Amino acid sequence: MIIVVFLGEGGLHFGPSSIRSGGVALEVKKCLYFSVSSVNVLKSKTSRPVKKSVLRGINLERSRMMNKVLILSFAVLISFPVGISHTFAQALSTFQNGTVADADDINANFQLLYTQIQQMSSGIFQCNTYTSTLIETADCPSGQTLTGGGYAFYDSTGSLADSTATLSRPLGNGWQCRVQGGVSANPEITTNCYARCCGQPDTNLKFGTYCKSNYCIQTADPVYPIHVLYAMTLEENRFSHFPMDVDESFIFPPENIGAASLLVRYEGSDYHVTNVDEQCLEEDGSRHWSDCLSGWENVSIFEAAMRAGTLVAAPGPLSLFNEFQIRNSADTVIRFQTRLSQGHAASDAFLASSGYSMYRVEPGTGNRDDNDCQEHELPFLVSVAGTLHNENSNVSVHADQLIENPGTFPVVWWNGSAFRTLACSNSPAGVYDVGFIALDGLGRKIHLGEIRVTILEERRPGGEIVPNG
Repeated sequence: MIIVVFLGEGGLHFGPSSIRSGGVALEVKKCLYFSVSSVNVLKSKTSRPVKKSVLRGINLERSRMMNKVLILSFAVLISFPVGISHTFAQALSTFQNGTVADADDINANFQLLYTQIQQMSSGIFQCNTYTSTLIETADCPSGQTLTGGGYAFYDSTGSLADSTATLSRPLGNGWQCRVQGGVSANPEITTNCYARCCGQPDTNLKFGTYCKSNYCIQTADPVYPIHVLYAMTLEENRFSHFPMDVDESFIFPPENIGAASLLVRYEGSDYHVTNVDEQCLEEDGSRHWSDCLSGWENVSIFEAAMRAGTLVAAPGPLSLFNEFQIRNSADTVIRFQTRLSQGHAASDAFLASSGYSMYRVEPGTGNRDDNDCQEHELPFLVSVAGTLHNENSNVSVHADQLIENPGTFPVVWWNGSAFRTLACSNSPAGVYDVGFIALDGLGRKIHLGEIRVTILEERRPGGEIVPNG
């Protein structure tokens, strides 16, 4: 992979040359990042000079900061605060727009920059790259500041699409990138927009060891010591790119907790990954997918694609949108929930209430768990895309805490507590502040705020939920 680095008095700018998956164009304001684990510096004297064609896709005339050029390859990210001195800038060789660059000058500039990197502390900021698909802006989470961004557009074959960008710029605390005419006008183009963000991420957004992106949350669970919920929003006839934090410790095939039908693109070919017997499903139109669960098809491809760091996927031919999960030997679980895009973003969700009070269930008057518990809807609590209690959106809303009911499902947890709760005779009385997070499966994650849940000592037949005034 080749990227072009431009240095100038105003800061630093990364321009895309032959950007592939993971490559980004960065305009850096406070923090420079790039990778040098396998740097291919051009050989002096004997190597061919860098031709103008290397700069394809970069508008040299429109950037204020593109007056010095370096070429390098990258594999591993390094983050450090930008503190380029005036003396350092003067020592760099300069280049003329549109002319051939000399390899010796490029090498000399690289060595100067690499030396500067080694002298800088890398521990001041925590820097992360966040990706969005289908939507045109990748946002930095609360607590982190935009330091750069970029884009990659892919055609229907999964190859990089040329000359499609009409916008690549900072917007608020995110990076905006737009294909010509907009994504909807280009059904064959898949958009990946990247934001490089530095600072300390908001702990309310529930990042963790196996959740480093805006597609997931790592939350408390009554069964698993580490539980990650990953939201995947898919769009018909379009491949999307999902960042993965799946290491070698996870076991395949996935567990059959639900159904999956994904078209996975890997090394230039497409594979149907599913755990549903298609013939069984078609034999009788009345059969539910749960009657036709089977062994996973193309599971070795699926495993390799997920371990590669980015899963490229589209809806499968069975049009099933459900869930599956993988776990490792330490009982860490990543649960993937797939949804079809409804065009909604995480910012379309909000808390419509400050919370509720729960009257516990009078023993024997409930409708489940030996008549000691009863489930109650919460139609007043959350609005998504202008609709209260909207569970048909690609935006999902999840509690960030766990309030357990002894011996059964929790009062509050990550699964569905924005829409319903379980009152029991032995629910733990007390006052709890519970946060909620919205995920849209497109690369945006928002902490919506907190509500107050008051579980009263008093019991009533079937229990009762009273919204806060």
